[in-house]
Amino acid sequence: MKSNINKKQIQLFLFLLSPPLIWWLFASFVGGKVKENQSQGIHPTLAVISDAPAPLFSFINQDKKTITNETVKGKIYIVNFMFTNCQTASCSRMNLHMIKLQKKLEKYNKKYGDIIMFLSHTVDPKHDTPKVLKKYKQKAEKVSLGADLSNWHFLTGDQKKIYEIADSYLCVAQEIDNKQDGGYIHSDFFVLVDDKGRIRSGFDSQGNPRAVYDGSSGASIKALEKDISKILIPEINRNKY
Repeated sequence: MKSNINKKQIQLFLFLLSPPLIWWLFASFVGGKVKENQSQGIHPTLAVISDAPAPLFSFINQDKKTITNETVKGKIYIVNFMFTNCQTASCSRMNLHMIKLQKKLEKYNKKYGDIIMFLSHTVDPKHDTPKVLKKYKQKAEKVSLGADLSNWHFLTGDQKKIYEIADSYLCVAQEIDNKQDGGYIHSDFFVLVDDKGRIRSGFDSQGNPRAVYDGSSGASIKALEKDISKILIPEINRNKY
């Protein structure tokens, strides 16, 4: 009986299989090293998801100030993507979690001098001008529970550049035809970037790197706060002193 599977089909199958296989091998290796380090009493660590620094960027925040790589140089920062006309429940939860996260971490900014920043990029820069973003942040401040949101920057700029940097942060940002979704889609992820511009993450219960944190999940945000306060900040302090 002649097989219907040709060479091109095999190549396509291997192409689709490669990324998850590579990630699984990477996760297994890193997770194994973490368990080995913990058993030897070595300081806990976070996975380095991307060793290359974040690409060069230049965006405008809600106060019409330019935010670039130099602005976040030497700082920890959390990245996400949003747009002000988003009507989904996950977007509302994401904003609330970002506020709660800042409330939890603000003591480190007071202690170490604004060591942590928060960058929310709009995926709809045509509508979300600095003026619109400023009103949006003011609404967030009204429900901030007393949190200091001064290090939270809502960024707008060239749409192509925003979408390109979303890719580098392992996020989706896209304009679509479906107006029921506001005309745009974006990941609900929070991405942790360290003081060297590298994407970092903690590990799940199986010892595998999270890569990114679910911004709509309370449990995921608690894990992010713990990874920053218990691991990343002590790591930075050890390296500095």
